[in-house]
Amino acid sequence: PADDVPLIRRQYLPRITGIVGQPPEGQRWEDPRVAGAVEIAALLGDVWEGLHLQEITPSTRPEVAGTEQYFVYELVARGGTRIQWGPAPRARAPGDDAFAVKLQRLNECVKQYGPLDSIDSPGTINVRGGLQVGPRMVKKPAARMVSKPEGEVVK
Repeated sequence: PADDVPLIRRQYLPRITGIVGQPPEGQRWEDPRVAGAVEIAALLGDVWEGLHLQEITPSTRPEVAGTEQYFVYELVARGGTRIQWGPAPRARAPGDDAFAVKLQRLNECVKQYGPLDSIDSPGTINVRGGLQVGPRMVKKPAARMVSKPEGEVVK
């Protein structure tokens, strides 16, 4: 129950997003995406706050490699950095790097670029098959329509 955890602590707990629906109270989550997200959150438990992580989002559809199907996960840091993590370790996705290798890459990125709770941190980080870092993208504001007194519309 939410009341068992003080509000100040709840904001630092891992959040699983992108899951629609939920089982009746007291029932197990049967969605494999939830199980994979919980596995990743549990393995990152000791470093979750230190890395400034906020949420885990599973893919909506599984990836397919041969006869194997697995969901991939994205982590989101409090500063907005999106981390392409890949499948949960128990998925045993063919060719996927070990959990410890991905975590080491993420830690190397933090050492090089700084904490992930800053707007100066990278926009994207991919720890699958190496370390790839992308810049933070700034959205261009939508154009506003302005009316001139004569009724002429100018953009």
